[in-house]
Amino acid sequence: PALLCAAGILVAIDQVLWYVDILGYLILGKLPIKVCGYLFWPSTHLAKKVTGMHHLFFVPLVVVLCARGCGLPLGRGFLISALQTVASQAVCRFSTPLELPPPPGKDEPRYM
Repeated sequence: PALLCAAGILVAIDQVLWYVDILGYLILGKLPIKVCGYLFWPSTHLAKKVTGMHHLFFVPLVVVLCARGCGLPLGRGFLISALQTVASQAVCRFSTPLELPPPPGKDEPRYM
């Protein structure tokens, strides 16, 4: 349950923004944040629209599955998600270049 709770914590912001967009669309007729705007593009394939729906069900499913038994292991889940976040940031930092080669016709590199 702690790993599942950690997964829920890691994606919680993205998932909540989906709920804001869907509610905004139902109430206002537009997507206020546009985090799920790609679902309304005419070029988006039906398979992508169907599989994108997991964003609506993941957090409630995590809460239901983690709450069985002795409750949500938020403490352990938070520690696991914090360690995973630090590890992900370290990998990204060391795998992203500080600068890119200069574009054609320029002598100066582009800094990231």
